[in-house]
Amino acid sequence: MSKKDTKINIGSSNENSTLKEMGINNPSEISRYSLREENGEDVLRVYYKRAKGSLLPTSRKYSFGRSQKTIITDSGRPEYAEDPQISDVLQRVLKELDGIAKDANDRDVVKATIIDEIDHLDRYVSTRIRELRAQVELL
Repeated sequence: MSKKDTKINIGSSNENSTLKEMGINNPSEISRYSLREENGEDVLRVYYKRAKGSLLPTSRKYSFGRSQKTIITDSGRPEYAEDPQISDVLQRVLKELDGIAKDANDRDVVKATIIDEIDHLDRYVSTRIRELRAQVELL
């Protein structure tokens, strides 16, 4: 697999079904994503957690075309303007990715909290051991 743009056309509404249809079979491997506009298209880059030495790509890029909606401008005269709209598919993908990113962030927060508690406990126990050794020396 290369990091080339991949055009997709999808339609379904099951949990992570849009990601699966894009070829993302293991959403749990997603670490983060980025979204930008490039040449009138929305470009989504999905980054993966990969094991060291893995031959799989660390990221993949997907391009989504924007539809143009004609709207009446508020100028007092009947003037029209083109308003680019984000793809419905991209909206579904972002919703699924946000759910995955939220789960990952929650795990990261819990993990960081536990590590902080372990570090605090380690400092406390080390200090208490030094105090007890000092008391033994006084006896």
